[in-house]
Amino acid sequence: QHQHQHQPAQAMPGFNPAAMNLITPSAMMNTMMSQQQSNMYATPMPNHLMGQAQAAAAMMGQMGRMPGAFPMASMGAMGQMAQMAQMGQMGAQMNPALAGGLAGMAAMPAGGFYAANPAYSAMLAGGFPMMPMYVDPESAAGYGYGGGGGGFDSYGHDKPRSKPPRRDRGHDDAPRTRLMEEFRSLKTRRWELEHLAGHIVEFSRDQEGSRLIQRKLEGQQCTDAEKDLVFNEVYKEALGLMTDVFGNYVIQKLFEHGLPRHRKLLAGVLKGNVLALTLQTYGCRVIQKALEVIDEDDQAMVAGELDGHVLRCVLDQNGNHVIQKCIERIPPQNVSFIVQSFIGNVQNLAVHAYGCRVIQRILEYCEDHHEVISPILDEILDNVHILVRDQYGNYVVQHVLINGRPIYQYAIIERLRGDVLELSQHKFASNVVEKMFHYGSREDRNVILADLLRINADGTSALHIMMKDQYANYVVQKIIDMADDGHQRQIIDHIKPHVATLRRYTYGKHIIARIEKLHIPVKGMS
Repeated sequence: QHQHQHQPAQAMPGFNPAAMNLITPSAMMNTMMSQQQSNMYATPMPNHLMGQAQAAAAMMGQMGRMPGAFPMASMGAMGQMAQMAQMGQMGAQMNPALAGGLAGMAAMPAGGFYAANPAYSAMLAGGFPMMPMYVDPESAAGYGYGGGGGGFDSYGHDKPRSKPPRRDRGHDDAPRTRLMEEFRSLKTRRWELEHLAGHIVEFSRDQEGSRLIQRKLEGQQCTDAEKDLVFNEVYKEALGLMTDVFGNYVIQKLFEHGLPRHRKLLAGVLKGNVLALTLQTYGCRVIQKALEVIDEDDQAMVAGELDGHVLRCVLDQNGNHVIQKCIERIPPQNVSFIVQSFIGNVQNLAVHAYGCRVIQRILEYCEDHHEVISPILDEILDNVHILVRDQYGNYVVQHVLINGRPIYQYAIIERLRGDVLELSQHKFASNVVEKMFHYGSREDRNVILADLLRINADGTSALHIMMKDQYANYVVQKIIDMADDGHQRQIIDHIKPHVATLRRYTYGKHIIARIEKLHIPVKGMS
């Protein structure tokens, strides 16, 4: 007898239980036995094949004693199993088909079984041959049941499997026209847009073709007639090109360099599709470019379609860029719904990788509309102790210190002033302390520095501790850089008694080097 190696159990890709019919092992065994016992056989089964049939029957009997149903596809796999079940029907003259069917059953991968089922796993361990018994529509083409090649033929031989389509790599596998083949082969020819007439969409989806069209559209020599040629061909396919890996760039160039009527018509294509494009990798780039060049009415239309979906977009890796562009390009009164979506959610959004960016854009572009951003600022102040210690939230606080009104700068410094030592030793918060000293008023600096230089009962000060810390030493360096002559002298006089100790610390050496770089002569520091 032929010996077959059994592959380890592995899950079939794309399995969809809802698409399966459930057929019990006993039902399949009954089918096989009823066919064997019928009078349809022209010739009795040869002895050397009868052994294989009995082995298959024994296997089915073993399955029948297992709990649960035997999952099986309603179409392709059912037909293949029926072929195996009709073993004797084919007669002696069809013995190769019978032998191939049984061999195929033994050689098929074990992925067709629920690998997690202990009973099936035990059967695998015992050496029972496995066969795939389910196929869902998505994986059918890859396994020979859906017309895509693969699987086994009627003789149990492997059939070539079709390769899955490549994603996000253009359309290299798509059939090419003769013009495209010529374009790819004749690199030295000077190609003009008129040469691509009738093929603009095809070239837009090709990497090099897309680049050619982009160069021509943005060139100063591009005529209105050439722009019309490109637009007229891509317009009917515009929505598909907006989400294409190469085609989206052509649409962007039409928005940027096309005629005014081109922009107006392309903006019409966006209508009803803004949210889907905003959340798509390439579509979001088209929306951003459109917001830069379309008129105010169309901008309002685009923004309006995002109303009610702001938080979803803000937390999306693509959508957050569109929300930022809306804030940058659209008058604040037309995007007030974006700010309203943030109210009550500022802390959670400020500590998010994308949310913190959007908050900074709001603070930056709505600065002159205090009534719009004041609720956002109030929530930042209420949660400032949390935000300064967060890897993203600290940037929001820094932004207020750098660009905010003095009243908010002072409010942040006042809330954090008593924690300068602890915050300076924090990886993220230390950056905020630097901005506090840099952008605070002279009075704020005096108060902060006085706290840092205050001598404690043990003879140390906060500044002494900070000079030896991996993060706080950078704060000290920033303070030395920003301090006026009087403050610098205070700091150096405070450091002198600790020079010998500082030289033993890596971060302490940074402080000494910074002072020497300023060419400040200090006795005992050389």
